[in-house]
Amino acid sequence: MFWMAVFTLQNDLKRQQYEDLFCIFRGYMSYVTCFTQNYSYFLQAIYRYLTIVYPSRLFWQSKRVQIFFISLSWIIVFICALPHVFTGEIKYLVDDQIFQMSLHLSIVTVYNVILFYLILMNDIIFIYFKLVRYVKEMSKNM
Repeated sequence: MFWMAVFTLQNDLKRQQYEDLFCIFRGYMSYVTCFTQNYSYFLQAIYRYLTIVYPSRLFWQSKRVQIFFISLSWIIVFICALPHVFTGEIKYLVDDQIFQMSLHLSIVTVYNVILFYLILMNDIIFIYFKLVRYVKEMSKNM
């Protein structure tokens, strides 16, 4: 993200409007960064759920399992962002000096909404909802 900001600032200062060799890569990495952030929230929700609901099952809390989940999430993130590149949806937006998907209805836009918001965010909300219900049940039993 910092790389994109520096590129945009340099082009704004020089008043240049062109795309360089790394534009598509920077656009791809911006989507990877966004997916990574939200998948890390998902991993945190899973970890918190497992440590509170199953505190005696240390297997899920082990370093090896956590590294596996983190590695798996990185692999998923890089794969999930690939349709942006292969469909050619990432384009250079001259007015904004960035390489990004333009805002219009397309398959990739629907893909983002379903994969990113409907599935991932609902899973995070569901995990925390179950966690809150579990904690409330625990407090009733005390």
